[in-house]
Amino acid sequence: MNRAVRSRAGLVRAAVLLLLFVLLCPPAWAQSKGLLWKIDGPRPSYVFGTIHLSDPRVTDHPNVFWDAFRKTSTFAMEVVMDSAGLMEMGMAVLAGPQEKGWEERLSRDEYQKLQQAMQKRGYPPAFIPMLKPWVHAMLIAVPPRQLDSMQKSLPLDFLLQQRAVSQGKTVVGLEEMGEQVSVFERMSLPDQIQMLSAMVRYQENLEGLTEQLIAAYRDRDLAQLGRLMDEGLRMSGADRSYRDRLLLDRNRRMFERMLPLVQRGNAFIAVGAGHLVGEDGLLRLLERRGFRVQSVY
Repeated sequence: MNRAVRSRAGLVRAAVLLLLFVLLCPPAWAQSKGLLWKIDGPRPSYVFGTIHLSDPRVTDHPNVFWDAFRKTSTFAMEVVMDSAGLMEMGMAVLAGPQEKGWEERLSRDEYQKLQQAMQKRGYPPAFIPMLKPWVHAMLIAVPPRQLDSMQKSLPLDFLLQQRAVSQGKTVVGLEEMGEQVSVFERMSLPDQIQMLSAMVRYQENLEGLTEQLIAAYRDRDLAQLGRLMDEGLRMSGADRSYRDRLLLDRNRRMFERMLPLVQRGNAFIAVGAGHLVGEDGLLRLLERRGFRVQSVY
């Protein structure tokens, strides 16, 4: 494999991981602290809020967390990452004929800043036209140091998937890869470019925002985490329909698919922390169906 092909493969992999980072961390307003929640029943299950990063500050959790994980027999995550899913994602992030020449719609200043942002992440300007605008927006959303870490080690969700497989658990996905990608694919090209332009303008603020996100996650402060993620979405210029697709629509879909697992019991369900809270969050949806949930950690 020559250097250009390896670089392209690395770029696609980074785009896949960063897309999932954003999908797994939607905005929400939490009312209480906690990342791991027990769902009471004859065979209790657990729901856990993640952030899709490989930073040790995110992947390090106490024994009470790993004990709950170990004693369950089913592991559910937002989307199972297998070869078919990665291939589908890899095809989705590449620009097609309908996006040809999209970069020409950026101003000269925006394009220069995009080039600089990509170079900081190890990718030459020649790669810019190869990917769709929303993919670049996702790449810029994470500082170079965190991106580099994500390319070297498994993010938390996939670390859990790997451990679940090694422990012989049944592993299931609450969404299909195509359903996740559709959050972005349903954006018009002008809307994608508008999002990218906003991320280019605000990229200098993103490293500090990411550090604040990690601090809120370490403190298990879902309210603060939700506020920070909402701030990030405001920076991106996202409209209401995008937010609904990213959060509310996916909450309802994932809840209906996790419900049989919870009813059967003994499941460990890992979803983006932002999906847990709020009146339309998974914890509230569980309570409305008569389940009792309590914070464990």
